[in-house]
Amino acid sequence: MDRTATERAAPDGILSTKLLKFHAAAPIMDSNPQARMMIEYLKSQVLQGSSLELELDTPLVTSGLVDSFALIDVLLELEKVTGRRIPASRVSPKDLNTVREMLLTADRLGKKKGS
Repeated sequence: MDRTATERAAPDGILSTKLLKFHAAAPIMDSNPQARMMIEYLKSQVLQGSSLELELDTPLVTSGLVDSFALIDVLLELEKVTGRRIPASRVSPKDLNTVREMLLTADRLGKKKGS
């Protein structure tokens, strides 16, 4: 984590958990091929024909772009892209609201396939 940026964001030297989570997750997403693969999947298979510019933090579920029927397919693709088994019973729509949340959920709940 960039100490100077952190000090600017929290001048009193107090780091919030949210700030730490954001900084910890940001590098993972910047050049992550899994993120790019999920974005391409969503654009081509779920949001077919949409001219929307999809980014890591574009709200998908809360905006109505992705409905509950599509979430099963999104979860299956997330498992394929990440190589992890993710128990559907432990995933809520908010866990799949953005590509960033999807990948963090896979990391948090998923178990590597074959282990």
